[in-house]
Amino acid sequence: MSDPSTKERNMRSVLSPDLSTFAGRPLAVPLPDGWASTGTVMDRLGLTQSLATQLMVSELAGDLAVRESAAETSEETWVIRAGSKLLMPHHGLDLLADVPLAGEAPGPYINVRLGPGTLTDKPDDPRQYVGFHRAFTEPERYDAATEWWYFTRIEDWIGSPFVASLAGFVTLTGRIAGATRHPTRELVSFDVDTADEHACRTFSGTRIPVHPGGPALKVQPHSV
Repeated sequence: MSDPSTKERNMRSVLSPDLSTFAGRPLAVPLPDGWASTGTVMDRLGLTQSLATQLMVSELAGDLAVRESAAETSEETWVIRAGSKLLMPHHGLDLLADVPLAGEAPGPYINVRLGPGTLTDKPDDPRQYVGFHRAFTEPERYDAATEWWYFTRIEDWIGSPFVASLAGFVTLTGRIAGATRHPTRELVSFDVDTADEHACRTFSGTRIPVHPGGPALKVQPHSV
């Protein structure tokens, strides 16, 4: 049986769930009002802690705000660190919660599951970034989503929808027009027509089911 005093000390060594106290004492400088914790993001969006953290770090909510025709885009900070915790503005969480599930049955499609934007670590990779972050330019987003993925059956998937997503939120979509094989490894770079009307109507601005596992290419053989 654990020592109750030890358990109490462990509980008091962290921020309170409402992020108002540390070790049972009120914070000297209160955290900003209107900010949501990772736990709140998890509960509101139905995500695991890992996916909620990735979504917050990528600042995808800020990207949605920019796309809102009538949105106030003056907020420049979309995630802050509070000790070992992360916070995001409730306005951004509201935007994420309003993203609908893809409803139209698209048939089989390729889904590349991205992580939050990171620097590349391969010396032979000409890209600077992989994953997704709202600060990426459009060309950087495209390259980070379409290169390089392990896939051996590319010929069977030319003409199929392509979807890049982060925590189930679609960040790029289109139709596969072709692919380039890596010169030395079993990897492919997709040529995606991001103006394809059907793919954009089906997936753009939506959420899709989250496939298990980390960043990887997933084949979705069934309808959403």
